[in-house]
Amino acid sequence: MSRLCCLSAALLVADVACVQGAVQVSFDGDGSGAVVSSFGKRCSAACEVPPSTLTAEADEFSAFDGWSGNGCSGIGECPVSYGSVTASFRAVAYPIVVRVTGKGSVERDGQPVPVGQPFASLVTRA
Repeated sequence: MSRLCCLSAALLVADVACVQGAVQVSFDGDGSGAVVSSFGKRCSAACEVPPSTLTAEADEFSAFDGWSGNGCSGIGECPVSYGSVTASFRAVAYPIVVRVTGKGSVERDGQPVPVGQPFASLVTRA
């Protein structure tokens, strides 16, 4: 169990407010990425982090959609001191154009595409 104590910058007093425990981080969505705590702990799957400020980093072909839980929302930083938070990532697709020249064939959705005809398709991360 992690323990972080908050001290007044002006005075050290006997009655110090302390936050104990860890923050539960979970992930949602069909994308991928990581959550990084201000203490440097990095998680790419469900984990526990010490109370801190969290940031999200989307992997290639993913986008960060935002936070939920424990008062966090939006896509910015998420300061947490207890409880749980979820980071949502979604897979993104990029349009491509394929041109076939010479001999060969291309299929789209199981159907042949006529040679020399451009077409658009969506490619998503597997």
